[in-house]
Amino acid sequence: MLYNIESAYALFFAIVLIALLLVFNKNKFVIYVSVFGSLFLFWSTIVVAVFYNNYIIFERHYEAQNFVRSSKFLMNLETGDVKYPLVIDFSCKLDSLNLTFLILTALIFFVCTISSVESYFHDEKSLQKFLFLLFLTEGFTILAFLTANIFYFYVFFESVLLPMCLIILIWGSQKRRVVATYLFFMYTLVFSFMFLYGIVLLSTWVPDMSVSSLKYFLSLNFDQERFMWICVFLAFAVKIPVFPFHGWLPEAHVEAPTIGSVVLASILLKLGGYGLIKFLIPILPLATLYFRPLVVYLCILGSIYGACMASIQLDIKKILAYSSVAHMNFAVLGLFFIEY
Repeated sequence: MLYNIESAYALFFAIVLIALLLVFNKNKFVIYVSVFGSLFLFWSTIVVAVFYNNYIIFERHYEAQNFVRSSKFLMNLETGDVKYPLVIDFSCKLDSLNLTFLILTALIFFVCTISSVESYFHDEKSLQKFLFLLFLTEGFTILAFLTANIFYFYVFFESVLLPMCLIILIWGSQKRRVVATYLFFMYTLVFSFMFLYGIVLLSTWVPDMSVSSLKYFLSLNFDQERFMWICVFLAFAVKIPVFPFHGWLPEAHVEAPTIGSVVLASILLKLGGYGLIKFLIPILPLATLYFRPLVVYLCILGSIYGACMASIQLDIKKILAYSSVAHMNFAVLGLFFIEY
């Protein structure tokens, strides 16, 4: 498992290094560093995908360590002698799910980097700042997909908000970019506090915040599980967005630059769906079954509403925004129809 962690750190520092080089170098070096840097990150994910089977032994070793540590904690908890404090380590777990999202992320950001170089080629300062924020967004997104710890997922999940807000605010194409940034920031921030509160509660019940420990050792009564489900689901529902938490998306899509709209539609909306699959459903299965009819009804309404609104729009970005609402609600609908 140490190999996975070291790979994640190396990838993160490579992204940070590239971002810093973009700030301090001249325009021609910015172009070279950004294009070759994004290409390097893309091919790194391809190499990881090719050698994916080599990671399985590390994943099993890591889960075995968590099992032993959590078992000792529970045994001491029963005897009243708790000697194992909460461990919040930066743990990564590579699987077929996040590997798919990593390849998609690296590919999309590579295409966006080339497009941004063409768009801002004659404006050196804008090019440097834009690419810095773009690489920062990519770094937080990759780390959110890589981590197997729900606390660090929350950190990276919310950190993506800051560079995207700046991209919309600075390079927004129309007059309502401030309103769009405000809606995007406030919708995400307000509901993220509920997610954080849920994580704090989880930390009092388990010694480790990894998915494996939460899945096997979290023991809640039904009322606690339902409350925890609401806290976590609302944060993901806003990011997806599930109807009726979609109010920020049309404004953000319309006001964001084209590259920002591409990143929003292709990557950032999927973070919410990834959170449902990776954390919410495996950790809180009974509450998921309990709330499934409500989510199904909301997603059906959202799919119909998004499709109808997209069909009457004249602005291509609004069409993309409402079609994103429709297709993401349809995706969540399919996800909650799976038998668990």
